[in-house]
Amino acid sequence: MLRRYWWPVAVSDHLVSEPLKLRLLGEDFILFRLPDGTPGMLDEHCTHRGASLEYGRVEKNGIRCAYHGWLYDVEGRCLDQPCEPPGSAAKSRVRQRAWPVRDVSGFVFAYVGPDPVPEFPKYDMLFMEGQDKVVQGRDVHSNWLQRAENMLDALHVMVLHASIYPELALQRPDRCDWIETWYGFQMELDYPNGVRDKHHHFFPAGNRIQLARSGQAPHHFIQWCVPVDDHRSVVYQMLASPAADRRGSVKAAQYQKTERGKYKRVADGWWNIWERDQDDAIMDSQGLVADRGKEHLATCDIGIVKLRRMLRDSIERVREGKDPLGVIRRGDGHDGVIELESYKTQLGAKPGEVRNADLGKQLEIIAPYDL
Repeated sequence: MLRRYWWPVAVSDHLVSEPLKLRLLGEDFILFRLPDGTPGMLDEHCTHRGASLEYGRVEKNGIRCAYHGWLYDVEGRCLDQPCEPPGSAAKSRVRQRAWPVRDVSGFVFAYVGPDPVPEFPKYDMLFMEGQDKVVQGRDVHSNWLQRAENMLDALHVMVLHASIYPELALQRPDRCDWIETWYGFQMELDYPNGVRDKHHHFFPAGNRIQLARSGQAPHHFIQWCVPVDDHRSVVYQMLASPAADRRGSVKAAQYQKTERGKYKRVADGWWNIWERDQDDAIMDSQGLVADRGKEHLATCDIGIVKLRRMLRDSIERVREGKDPLGVIRRGDGHDGVIELESYKTQLGAKPGEVRNADLGKQLEIIAPYDL
């Protein structure tokens, strides 16, 4: 089922002259960029005798295997076999498996599922103009579904993130709705102090919110949790805020390599976990794959129950030969820009305004990303 979706697989600026080996959904691929900027993604092992294309050389028309020099273009066609006799037609009889890729707003997205290829989902943040955008990837040391459930778990914000949202600390919302949509969920929360929160979860593992954390200017935020294998994931994120020059920009932050079990501690009066490590620490503590058979779900887990049912139903749809939830086909009414309004009212929603600057400094919250 997970193969039916487009996934971000790299930050565009990190894909330069050298091939990039990546793992997605338990398989290994080689991502590369031609000198003219065209990206391509092939299965890792050369169809000749299985050498890794990670050691290949990117040339004008494709990537050449380091073992016997077979040259493949971005469509997987074999263009050259220098060890074969002149005039040999052998290259016309082989093909390296290739996958559709797209450069979009600072990310490289790939599709590794069956034909026909679905439409690319045009989430609004990817196409916003006049925004300064920062994109980044980071390691996650647990199964993708744990992160996906965390994205949907709106109520953990008032507890786990109490240090960075002190106005919401232990304030159970008067209303919390998980509204099912064609793309996943729209979540709406009303807090006793008047704060209203609206954000979105796009199935199977992404969300779109507004962040307004202490010590930071508010900004729009979108992320995907990309399954590497059963025990590892990569989170790709984008933050966006109005550009002072109104022209906008896209900058790539450093890839964040993290180590399971190592989290920065700060004296925040709550859980003493640095704001960037709070989600990771809790999800990693659940185990590489959470044992859901030991859970005791409560009212606050209604969204989690709905997500698990949605996942089960989508798996069944694929078994029946149908598209799972959220897959877009041309002409279905969802192939334009997908507008996902998100906000946190009364939490520094004014562009450029920094909330609780002194508290942010105390908690060592300097900037969302390291550029």
